[in-house]
Amino acid sequence: MRACRWRFVPVVLVLLIGGTDEALAQNLSMKAAMRLKMTAAETLLRAVVTADYAAMARGADRLSRITDTEIASWQTPGRPEYTEQAMKFLTAVQTVKEAARSRDQRAAGNGYAALVASCASCHATVTRARVVRLAP
Repeated sequence: MRACRWRFVPVVLVLLIGGTDEALAQNLSMKAAMRLKMTAAETLLRAVVTADYAAMARGADRLSRITDTEIASWQTPGRPEYTEQAMKFLTAVQTVKEAARSRDQRAAGNGYAALVASCASCHATVTRARVVRLAP
């Protein structure tokens, strides 16, 4: 009976903190927010591979909301290259949403591939920006 009570502690903590991925993304470090997006993307992959269109739509919506919240939390307007990367990501998410709505697994796979490519491209952009700033 006691072990059963402890199982609900994480759920209670999430509800106290804010209860949504978006609220967590707003209050966490960038690294933690990226982990949140990675977990959502992995869940979306499962839906794409298994042609679970309802889960695909939910996963795409979740990624969209997390990203919208991330963009809104920027203290200053994002640099153009970051904004461009975010838009590529959101476009890919929208492609997956549309594929889920039309029950098109091939389009969902292509959209997911574009999503992953946008992640890699953004991380390459961030890495280049750090290298440029550190140069004497």
